[in-house]
Amino acid sequence: MLKVDKSSSDTIIIPAGPTFLVTHGGDWLGSYRLGSPATPTFGAMLRDIARRHALSGTVGFAGKDLAIWGGDRLVAVLRRGANGRLKIIQVIDPKQLPLAAAC
Repeated sequence: MLKVDKSSSDTIIIPAGPTFLVTHGGDWLGSYRLGSPATPTFGAMLRDIARRHALSGTVGFAGKDLAIWGGDRLVAVLRRGANGRLKIIQVIDPKQLPLAAAC
C-alpha cells in the first residue's frame, strides 16, 4: 500500500505511476502501486485485495463492497454474492488505461 499525504481534507496526493484506488461508496480505503514488491501485477493486486476483503481493522476492508479505480476509470468491483462468496467483476482490461503500462 502507498502512504498517502492527506495534507488537507480535500486533497489526497499519490505518487505518479500505475496507481489504483480502492473505494467504498465515496470513502477512500487504500491504494496500490503496481510494480512494487507486494503488487508487481494487476492480478497480484486483486489477489491481495481479495485476501484482505473479510479482514477488519487497519489491515482489511471489513467485507465491504469495493470499487477499484485506475485514474477516473472503474476497473473492477469486489462484492459478496448471494451465496456469501466473494465475486470479482473486472469492468475493463487495466491495460486499456493510459496510466497502467506496467499492468
